[in-house]
Amino acid sequence: MKAKRILLAALLATGPFITPVIGYYLDYYRFEMGPVPPKRVELDRIGPIDPLRDLASLREDASLRLIVGDQSYNNIRIWTFSLENIGKAPITPNDFVEPLSVYVDAPWQLIDIRNSSVKTRNISLNWQRVSKTKMAAIPFLLNPGDEVRQTVYLTADENLSAGRSSRGVNEDIPSKSLHVDARIINLSRFENAPTIWEEAKNMPRAFVYLTFPATIFLLIIAAVFMYIYVKLFVRSGVATRSGKGFLFGIVMLAILSFSTAEVVTYYIFGGNPIYESILGKRLFEWKAQIQNWIVLALHVAAVSFLSVKTRKNDTQ
Repeated sequence: MKAKRILLAALLATGPFITPVIGYYLDYYRFEMGPVPPKRVELDRIGPIDPLRDLASLREDASLRLIVGDQSYNNIRIWTFSLENIGKAPITPNDFVEPLSVYVDAPWQLIDIRNSSVKTRNISLNWQRVSKTKMAAIPFLLNPGDEVRQTVYLTADENLSAGRSSRGVNEDIPSKSLHVDARIINLSRFENAPTIWEEAKNMPRAFVYLTFPATIFLLIIAAVFMYIYVKLFVRSGVATRSGKGFLFGIVMLAILSFSTAEVVTYYIFGGNPIYESILGKRLFEWKAQIQNWIVLALHVAAVSFLSVKTRKNDTQ
């Protein structure tokens, strides 16, 4: 009771000072944000795809071109890009100081931009042509969590260097050849969506990769460790068999036995080649070693503690 009274008195004494500080901080935070809340938009680009070259690979003597009305295209590239509002504030049409625009570097030209067949909440954009290399979208509403996907079709003269190399073979245009830009109130820039490699690096580092022989080995070693743990645990008298601590100890030792067995299996059979190729072998091994050392340290500590307790219990 005395401790509760002291704590209550401390809260009552500091409350009048803490409350204004919190209020001042919130006011300053709102002042820093300004009258318009900050916005965040994630941009993801996929491409380019060369459909004519992909289809031409079906036969060695194939020569393809795309004819749309009275237009004939020898070089086609297809991009897909998406914009997702990952912030907490909606983006209204009035927030666009400059409209969303897509443009490419010459000699490439825009054929058209269409709403992708993969849509979220049926958000569609209407595009207007500004020039042969640029198109702009009519301002639209993008609520938090909304996403729009657009498909961009490009072409270039087959005799131009961007369409063909000196050997006359189609070349893929660089990823930076498709530019997506807009000027929106309180949005500094579009954030690039993380690639699959970046997502892999941000994933938890507790990777377990086992081949079939490694799995059999792990089960055998885990059973051996579990036998040693349980035998020492029972003989040490740390917990009585009828108590809740005994069951808890068995569960924890079972987890430790399998974790230690996995570490031993890792050192004998090696790590995951998939994640080693994605993250880099040095990074993967560095992360794995820290986890392995922690597990081995727990294993040594548990065996040492139970062994000491067992010897003391046997001498009594």
